Amino acid sequence: MVRFLQSLGATVLVGDSPAVHTQKFKGVKSGIFKVCETTGATWINFMDSPVEKSLRKGKIRVAAIADQVDLIISLPKFKNHELVYFTGAIKNTLGIVPGFSKGKQHALHQDRNKFGEFLVDLNEAITPDYFLMDGIMGMEGPGPGRDYRLK
Repeated sequence: MVRFLQSLGATVLVGDSPAVHTQKFKGVKSGIFKVCETTGATWINFMDSPVEKSLRKGKIRVAAIADQVDLIISLPKFKNHELVYFTGAIKNTLGIVPGFSKGKQHALHQDRNKFGEFLVDLNEAITPDYFLMDGIMGMEGPGPGRDYRLK
């Protein structure tokens, strides 16, 4: 995706925010940072000066870069999730919420309906322009950092 966008003349910025996000996180384990090094894309730290967005039910802090770019492309991985059966396009938008704020949302919305409503609310506040899901190899299991079995 990075190379495709660069071939069209785009300046590509890349970022992500795992559930446990420190200032030093760069997506090394996932390989995302290596893609930035290889392609010349710029890694963005979502923890830098997050901004507050109003939701229908409350507010949430998101990566400031979301308000500074012309286009957001979300690249979710096909996998399951304890609260939404499987993570898809709208669940991936939670990646723009930096740090431990993400975990707080899981705690506040502990059932599938409430968590689903929150995700819709978040996607109305921050709507990626495109979603392209990697479904070549799905992930199954209790969550990232835990024992995934690849299917």
